[in-house]
Amino acid sequence: MKVRQIVPDWIKGIAIILMVYGHTNHVGSLAMLQKQCVQVIYTFHMPIFLIVSGFFFRVKDDVFSEFKVVFRRLIIPYIVFISLYLVGLTLIQTIGVHTSNLPPNSFMDSLNIIFIHPRGAYWFIHSLILIHLSFLVAKLFSIRFKLDDAMFFSVVIFLLAILCDYELIKLRTVFYFFIGTVFSKFTGKLPGSLGVAGCMIVALLVLAEPELFSFTFVQIAWCLSITALMAGIGNKLQNTLGVQIIAWFGRNTLIVLVLHAIFIVSMKPIGHKLLIVDETGVINSVVVLFITLTGCVFASFIFDRIKLSEYLFGVKFLYSKLFFSHITK
Repeated sequence: MKVRQIVPDWIKGIAIILMVYGHTNHVGSLAMLQKQCVQVIYTFHMPIFLIVSGFFFRVKDDVFSEFKVVFRRLIIPYIVFISLYLVGLTLIQTIGVHTSNLPPNSFMDSLNIIFIHPRGAYWFIHSLILIHLSFLVAKLFSIRFKLDDAMFFSVVIFLLAILCDYELIKLRTVFYFFIGTVFSKFTGKLPGSLGVAGCMIVALLVLAEPELFSFTFVQIAWCLSITALMAGIGNKLQNTLGVQIIAWFGRNTLIVLVLHAIFIVSMKPIGHKLLIVDETGVINSVVVLFITLTGCVFASFIFDRIKLSEYLFGVKFLYSKLFFSHITK
């Protein structure tokens, strides 16, 4: 029996925590500082998420079974929860709470947001769906016309190029996803280092810091360096409680991706109330982060219990249990 690597899950856990923190409504005297931290986080957190997603990605020959999996595991929950998110945006706007994403202004605008230009973190699931479908269509062509692997990947790239040209998906997204698939196919593991990765990160900060904020080779090197540093930490501390808890969140990322926006939007009204006990706004960020993460994971547990996971996600057990290997002290 093949044992699942903990390091990729640990990296996904870090990325999903940073994503939720970045989407939190930052208020208080330290709001500007927190927003500046978020700008730095945005240079790498979704790219490393895409790298790990590509690392876990597999293409099987049974195309129709795979399409059924994509439809039930990604497409249905995406449509259900982005629709709920848009309803939530509309309701929260009616009571006068400001949100960074505006609600749809018409039914056609709703369809455009759902199928063409998603808002919030739902772009990530939308992109994964398009990437998966591109691979499946290319595999179908490959089987039908007996194409070799080189031609199969050429068809994949052709399909993704069309999607990028019509701005349905970003080149940056496709590129980082492909990096993950390369690591999976040729090395079987993600790059991991503490010393070397740390030196590369410092060098990039000193020599090319402005280029970290746009899709350049510098940003690619930056994201790979951070991935390697996180993997190095995960390898060294994988038997510790902290790494295993974060890896647990990493194994439950789908539910966090589809539900976190609903939690964050619903908790916006409490932000200014928490300023009474902490004017910096740090407590608000911590509370929203904790409630969102634990609430999303608990929701997956409830979905399993009431047999809703099979209808919404196409699986009997959506919730991934927290289990511990040997804990080092």
